[in-house]
Amino acid sequence: MSDMSEPGSSRRASAASPEISLLAGAVIARLQDRAERGPDDRLDQAATALSRAVRGQEFDPVDCARRLRNLPLPDIVLTDHVIPAVARRLGRDWETDRASFAEVSVASARLQSLLGELAPHWSDRLPDAADTALSALLVLTTDEPHTLGPHLVTAQLRRRGVLVRTLYGAGPAEVAAALDQGPRTDMVLFSCAHRRHLAFVAGIMSGLRKLGARRPPAILGGVVLDHETALEKRTGVDLVTNDVQSALTFCRDPRRAETAPPTGRGTKDR
Repeated sequence: MSDMSEPGSSRRASAASPEISLLAGAVIARLQDRAERGPDDRLDQAATALSRAVRGQEFDPVDCARRLRNLPLPDIVLTDHVIPAVARRLGRDWETDRASFAEVSVASARLQSLLGELAPHWSDRLPDAADTALSALLVLTTDEPHTLGPHLVTAQLRRRGVLVRTLYGAGPAEVAAALDQGPRTDMVLFSCAHRRHLAFVAGIMSGLRKLGARRPPAILGGVVLDHETALEKRTGVDLVTNDVQSALTFCRDPRRAETAPPTGRGTKDR
């Protein structure tokens, strides 16, 4: 290949001082590093800005959504990464006495209102080809003061075309009836923030044993995963995860479909 460099360019390059070469290399490396970390930087920037916003004197979810989108970040990233990151910060601040329960409650309610601004259209979305014929039953306790986590899970599932029904404070008999007599259910989800709710989950799971092979897989998620261990053994659920995609993959396991007849009254499309 012919040499396309300008005459004398090699001499000028060799004449450059070592300091200049090192400086140029450092600048290029920094620019490359910034380019590679660009999305993460925007996520951190968004989480920091949102943390300040939800703790401010006034909060407008419409204006907040507009500002976050202008970073720019898509709604999916905001709901799957930024809002959960801010929720975790609130939890840590409460645990370390840097925020009161009232402050965390107000901020969580504001995050939930922002979620409603970002995700209302997902509830009307038709299932994608890869996500058809999945239905979830989300079981919650009635004494959970913050419902942001369950709302996030519901939004993420509906975005993937999953039909989500919710039961609040239902006992084992009610949950069993909802599975046995209601629409077909492909998974039972529990969202727990506190250790005291684990007995509630264990009681539900004990009551569902009578369904035998017809019981759909049960999955536990929530803040409690950050503080407790051996949750499968303590509650009787099949999977413990805070990752929605992992839960869907688990429930789509073809080996499970071969051995577990669907619950509910029918299998026709919804």
